Amino acid sequence: MAQAELLPSGKLIAVVGGEHILAGDMSVFVEPIIMDNKDRLPTPADEAKVRAQLTRQILTQYIAIKAMYLEFFRDAAGVKPPAELEKVRESVIPKASQAFFSSRVPQMIEQYDATSIADLERKLTSKGLSLNVMRRQFIETALSMEYERKYTPQRFEIERAELLEYYRAHRSDWNIPAGAKWRQISLLFSNHAPETARTQAKNLLEQMRLGGKQFAAVATQSSEGLTAEEGGLFEWTTLGSLRSKTLEQAIFTYPLNRLSGVIEDETGCHIIEVLDRKDAHIKDFATAQPEIREILENEKRAKKREELRKQVLARTTVWTLWPEDLADLPNVRPLEEALR
Repeated sequence: MAQAELLPSGKLIAVVGGEHILAGDMSVFVEPIIMDNKDRLPTPADEAKVRAQLTRQILTQYIAIKAMYLEFFRDAAGVKPPAELEKVRESVIPKASQAFFSSRVPQMIEQYDATSIADLERKLTSKGLSLNVMRRQFIETALSMEYERKYTPQRFEIERAELLEYYRAHRSDWNIPAGAKWRQISLLFSNHAPETARTQAKNLLEQMRLGGKQFAAVATQSSEGLTAEEGGLFEWTTLGSLRSKTLEQAIFTYPLNRLSGVIEDETGCHIIEVLDRKDAHIKDFATAQPEIREILENEKRAKKREELRKQVLARTTVWTLWPEDLADLPNVRPLEEALR
């Protein structure tokens, strides 16, 4: 279909092993992207065009999920007659559906600020989504992943030569910059006149030095920085990544576990306590080996998963509105052939 601008949700766009896929089945993936880009889609025609483009792009991935889902049941039934296949479905799908309602639905109720499942359904419908479609796709994805896990090795033998080859080919990855971890109290010039900020910062410093107050407690109560609620804690940050070079200079030079004085930069007045610091260094091969092994195992696992998907798709008949998007597969047909 050359003109993909209009794809009503009920339009059939693919058939995978006998199961229909409608344009609306892609809404779970498509509509959040549309909503995030509403300001870039000034007219309904623009929105419809982008929706159709996204539907086509995502369909290719969804066909693979659907094929793996169907393969899960064929594999579970084995050489048993079709009636056994239906029994497997009747056993597995209710359990997977229950998992959807017990794990995914509570997350969505919180995400959409809903008061009940009925309220959630109303809010989803207003965004072009469907709880029933989301449930079905949750089940399909979960079972397709289960099939993948069954036939994809979880562990791979990695030879030392492979590890060393990767280490040498990615030398720049092992240059670790200096890093620091610290607490910070900030009084911002955007909230106070400079002199007021300086005076308040000095008072807070005296409360900690002379009054014995804990840095984290003072930061939580009085800091105006981004991490005030976490007691002013900044986790590991690399040298060169901070916008304030005045603060960065102090963080990477001041003695550990000691209160600084009041440090002033263009944004305000700050007090810091550096908790830990690491010098720049090169990670040696022995130290890098576990990380490299994990990277190579993930690469091999991803390759095996892709090979498995291709094998399943190669033995699954697919009719699609856009057969040219899956031209490398042997059993892909134009959708009109399924409708004759």
